[in-house]
Amino acid sequence: MTAPKPPFARKPLGAILIAMAGPLIWALHFAVVYGTQHVVCATLTDSRAAFWVYLAVFAATAVALPVLLLLIVKPGIARHTVRRGAVTKRAQAFLTGIMRLLALLSFFGVLWAGSAALLLPACASLA
Repeated sequence: MTAPKPPFARKPLGAILIAMAGPLIWALHFAVVYGTQHVVCATLTDSRAAFWVYLAVFAATAVALPVLLLLIVKPGIARHTVRRGAVTKRAQAFLTGIMRLLALLSFFGVLWAGSAALLLPACASLA
């Protein structure tokens, strides 16, 4: 009797990074949106700052949403970046499902952060 093959035959880092692609894109979008807003509002005047904040938010959202949508609709694109033999078929199917679900969650997170930053004043005073 032979032991079953482990789900990860080799180093699983690439497979895990692919599965976490959605949250990583969401985190990058979050950092760009709020980091840019913080830096620009602290350094520029109010009228110029609003333009640059809205431009950065629109650009980051316009880049992140199609990438996340591509991960949801065509998960095979990301799956082919994992080396052959690194993951068994069952583990690959499981990681693909996780990637799609996390990308869907991240899609709504990016949409929420992008729309909130566009609907609220760019450099409103806290006082």
